[in-house]
Amino acid sequence: MGTPAEQILLHRPPMLLVDELIECAGDHAVARVCFANRPYCIAEGFVCEPALAEAMAQTVAAHFGCAGTPAPGMLAAIDGFECLRAVRPEWTLEIAITITRRLPPFCAATGAVRHQGETIAAGSMKFFIGELPAETQPAPKNPLPKAPPQSGVS
Repeated sequence: MGTPAEQILLHRPPMLLVDELIECAGDHAVARVCFANRPYCIAEGFVCEPALAEAMAQTVAAHFGCAGTPAPGMLAAIDGFECLRAVRPEWTLEIAITITRRLPPFCAATGAVRHQGETIAAGSMKFFIGELPAETQPAPKNPLPKAPPQSGVS
């Protein structure tokens, strides 16, 4: 059993699509999801393709959340995301992502959605990863002293 997504993502139902993070090491992460109890992601008996893309994006967010406090972010671009076959809602899917580039506050990732080892969808995405508001961040360990007020500047 992995880490429940609620512990490492800012998303909440109904927009929380990832069930759990089952691997997180270095620039790689794997999440698990099943869409059976998410009827808003299903059309004509199959999982909608945008739901698969969003689940991959949430896996990237979970990767950053597993390192500490989840930070706000947003999907900025999708490159070549392709669904290779229809997905049944009752299938348990694994979504593997790899962070391929970091240029703070942006990053790029590639990923694949798999069912029983078969790739169902794959592509690349770009993200903006924000920072938490200052009041929720820990105070710096060695704050710089304040500069003395200047008077009589000529």
